[in-house]
Amino acid sequence: MEQIGLHYLVLGFKRIIDFNGVSNRAEYFYFSFWSNVIAGLLAFSFGYESIIYLIFLFSIIVPSVSLAIRRLHDVDKSGWNLLWSLTIIGIFYVVYLTFKQSSNSKNDIGLGLSIMLFVLASLLSLISSDDNLSEIDSYSYSPPSNSSPSNYSSCSDYDLVSVDWVYPDYNNAQAAWKFNSGGTFNYSSIYFNTTRYGSWTRNGCNVTLYYSDTGESKTINISRNRFTIGSTTYKAY
Repeated sequence: MEQIGLHYLVLGFKRIIDFNGVSNRAEYFYFSFWSNVIAGLLAFSFGYESIIYLIFLFSIIVPSVSLAIRRLHDVDKSGWNLLWSLTIIGIFYVVYLTFKQSSNSKNDIGLGLSIMLFVLASLLSLISSDDNLSEIDSYSYSPPSNSSPSNYSSCSDYDLVSVDWVYPDYNNAQAAWKFNSGGTFNYSSIYFNTTRYGSWTRNGCNVTLYYSDTGESKTINISRNRFTIGSTTYKAY
């Protein structure tokens, strides 16, 4: 565990309420890296709205904050400087401070490894926030000849079963939803060879999806001619 830095993840939880000490770059960046690895795996396995994924995200909030404060202490800065991250310019300042080396800490890692772990953690964070990982499948899409309803003024104009909901558009369909008149749906995508089916119910602009494979449910909101799941927006054609 020590050779790959996994023990720093455990250490972060052990020091969860330590807001007064110091933490070097190794402790800070390895914790960030491994927490994002686990988050990505949970998002891939269970979906980004699954209970186990959300529980893990909430569980790392406090240790992440206390660790960031200790990292600032390690470069002789007040933990209150963390508030700079709430501003656009201030984010870069806080990131700069996390990369600084301190003379107070032992067993630290170099700047190069710190940057590599930071980049990997950032990429994993983007992956774990995108529900496409858990909901994708191969799809062959042919748009209807009379496609693209563009004049609908509200969600109530849409008969879900009369259109296909496609990302990003029907000329370059990467993923699509099909709602069937029997109250069932299927989702397809070109990324992975998985299939997701389920049933749906509608209440005005809100459509609740019930996944057959996982037992999960989620509610989407139809806004004019589109709806968004995770970071992906699907349009009606």
